[in-house]
Amino acid sequence: MKAEVPSAKVTRIEVMAVRLPLDEPVSAPGLLIKHRDYLLVRIKCNDGTIGIGFTYIATFGGLSALAVTNDFIANRVIGKEASDPKAVSDDLLRMIRILGRGGPTMNVISAIDIALWDRNARAAGLPLYMLLGADETDSVPAYASGGYLRHREGNDVLQAELQAYLDSGFERIKIKTAYGDLEEDADRVTLARRTVGDDIELMFDTYCRWDDVETAIPHVEKYLEVSPYWIEDPFDPNALDLYEGLAATIDFCLAAGEFYYTSLPFMHLAERGALNVIQAEAPRCGGITGWLEIAKLAHRYPKIELCPCWFHDIHIHLVAAHEKATMVEFFPDDRVFNFRRLIDSPIESKDGRLLMPTRPGLGYDFIDENLERFKLAPPLVLEA
Repeated sequence: MKAEVPSAKVTRIEVMAVRLPLDEPVSAPGLLIKHRDYLLVRIKCNDGTIGIGFTYIATFGGLSALAVTNDFIANRVIGKEASDPKAVSDDLLRMIRILGRGGPTMNVISAIDIALWDRNARAAGLPLYMLLGADETDSVPAYASGGYLRHREGNDVLQAELQAYLDSGFERIKIKTAYGDLEEDADRVTLARRTVGDDIELMFDTYCRWDDVETAIPHVEKYLEVSPYWIEDPFDPNALDLYEGLAATIDFCLAAGEFYYTSLPFMHLAERGALNVIQAEAPRCGGITGWLEIAKLAHRYPKIELCPCWFHDIHIHLVAAHEKATMVEFFPDDRVFNFRRLIDSPIESKDGRLLMPTRPGLGYDFIDENLERFKLAPPLVLEA
């Protein structure tokens, strides 16, 4: 659907860093997670329209991202044309080319870009996915994501979690793997397959666990015995040569990209046949503008699938609007991904699909009381 977006200048930007604790710490391979830091953005324009944006910083770093915003980013947004997010993004990217297009700078730019797109969809009176060109729809495909460890849990806990996903109608499920040695790893994936049955698409996220191809191979071979849909992030995101080496050694579906900030590593891996599923995160890779640029690779390489990682609260719109995007990663509760505590209308699921927001823009607003409760510092506010 094509829509007219009214012109307006950004006159106010408010940025806040929050730290949201988990009710109970969880572990991904090699990482203990006790809380998550988010950066939240609100913009207001001279016509009274508003927009919100956000990004996940890490399990730390919220104050650093706020400092970056204050030091050299936010003031460049004031006075810019809100209806042209790409022009704003291009200006910010030119400005940070010496600093580097990664880390907190890209997180901040991503959050601002999302806020601009949200404003534009609200101003057009449309849910964001319809502003992006999609027809009205009720839902999109999703997969349930979990399999994090809590303390010294046993296999019965994983089985119960998987069964809950099945009971909710999910036909696609992803779990964290690679917590222990080869035998433990094989037992975990075998248990998962036995629990969900043969008809469920099962994905394994190794969370950058291995340091070389030789170590990864026996684990991947064990995974392939239970027919996973994909295997995700076997190596450090910068170790592109290892991704190439593993893909050249074993034929399997390789997913990666949540840690990449630009299109370059995706292009590198795609050109070498070392990537099957692009998992770019809009709140990290330049917002919606950056994500759409990366998504062009799916047309250049027809066998590549788009399946954005994390933040179902924004990716639901992108999957609905892009013909090469297949499904959204979904965290059904706040035990692992707790962003839903900050917004008034979290995305919900039905029969294994995510229900589309119906309100204009992203479809929700921040809960001021919770922002105040969990803020790391007073908000940064700039006005024209």
